[in-house]
Amino acid sequence: MSINQKYASDESRLKHLGKYMNSIDFEIDFSTDIEKLRENYKGIPVGKLSIGNHEFPLTLTELNRIAETANEAISAVNKAYRLGIINRSQK
Repeated sequence: MSINQKYASDESRLKHLGKYMNSIDFEIDFSTDIEKLRENYKGIPVGKLSIGNHEFPLTLTELNRIAETANEAISAVNKAYRLGIINRSQK
């Protein structure tokens, strides 16, 4: 199951949002043994993250770390913009 359903979106409409916008997705691995996952949820890959032409098998712990990092990055960029550290006229 694809989270973002990247194949259902129109790439030309999303191009202005970034180079990788249309390629970011996560596919759940439904073959994961639920009993093994309950015993060791930190070490069992639960799916694959896709960005560009790369796929990364990830555990739940790694997914949480990516989410935390992305949220912190968004917060840091917003703060830098508000403080004037990021030059508003550059593109």
